[in-house]
Amino acid sequence: MEKISWGILALLAVLVGIQGVAFDRYADDQSYLKHFLDQRVSPSLPPSEQAKQVLSYFRGKPTQQSREYFLLPVFAFLRPSPRQSLNQGPCASRSRAMIALLALRGINASKWALYSEDWQSQHAVVEVEIENHGRMAIDPLFGLWFPRPGGGYYGIDDLQKNPEILRGRIRSLLVQGSDTGFASLRHFRFDRYSYDHPRTINWNKSYLMEHAYWLLHALIGDRVDRLPRPSFVEQPALMVIYALVPLDVLLLAILIWSLRLKQSLQEKPACVRALVLDGRTPARVAAIHWARE
Repeated sequence: MEKISWGILALLAVLVGIQGVAFDRYADDQSYLKHFLDQRVSPSLPPSEQAKQVLSYFRGKPTQQSREYFLLPVFAFLRPSPRQSLNQGPCASRSRAMIALLALRGINASKWALYSEDWQSQHAVVEVEIENHGRMAIDPLFGLWFPRPGGGYYGIDDLQKNPEILRGRIRSLLVQGSDTGFASLRHFRFDRYSYDHPRTINWNKSYLMEHAYWLLHALIGDRVDRLPRPSFVEQPALMVIYALVPLDVLLLAILIWSLRLKQSLQEKPACVRALVLDGRTPARVAAIHWARE
C-alpha cells in the first residue's frame, strides 16, 4: 500500500512538473510576443488597422510547415506555438500567430476552417472583431482582407452569403497589379479557398473529432459549425496544462483514497493488516471488504 502511494505521488509530481514548465514557457512566449508587437504596431490604432499591420509582418515569409514543436516531441501533434509560427508556416500557423498577437491587445479573433464541397478542410483564415461592432475576415496566407465600398469590412458571414465578394476582390487586386508579397493571387483556387462551407473548428483532424462532429450535428444541427472556438487551443502550452488537470485530479483522488484506506486498516487487528499488505490478491480483496464493513 505504501509503495503504491509513493508511486502515485511520484507520477503526480512529474505531471505537475510538466505543467509548471509549460506555464513557464507560455509566460516567456507571451512576454516575447508583447515586446514583438509593441515594436511594430501602435496600440492607439483601431483594431482593423492593428490587424492589417500584424498581417503585413508575414509578407515574404516561408509558407512551409515549421518542424518546431512545443516542449517535447510527444507534443508535436499540437503544432508550433504562436511564437514558433512567426517566421514560417502555412495558413493555420499564421492564423494562430495572428490570433495570439491580437489577443495581447484585447482584440478578439478566431480561426475558421474553410471546407470544400466534399467536406474536407482546405484552408484556415481569421475573423477579427473590430471597431463599431464589425467583423473582418483576413486570409493570412494570401494577405487578403475585404473592404466594404462604404467603409468597414466584410466578415465570414458576408463572404459565405455572397461568393462574388471574394471573386471581386481577387479580380480587383489582379487588375491593379498589386503584389501583396504573400502567396500569388494568380494561383488562387476558388474551388479550395471558397467561403461556402466555413466552420469554427477543423473536425477532420482525427477519427474521434469526426465522430464528435456528427454526434453534435445530430443534437444541435448546423449550429455545430459555429460553436465558439476556445482561445486556448491556439496555445499548445495551455492545452498541455489543461489536458493534464483531469489526470492530476484523478491521481490526487486515488492518493487520498489510499491514505484513508491505510488509516482505516491501521484501526483493524494486526492479522487484517497483514493480509492486506502481504501482496496476495484474494486476501487483499477479502480484507478490504471486511474493513469496509
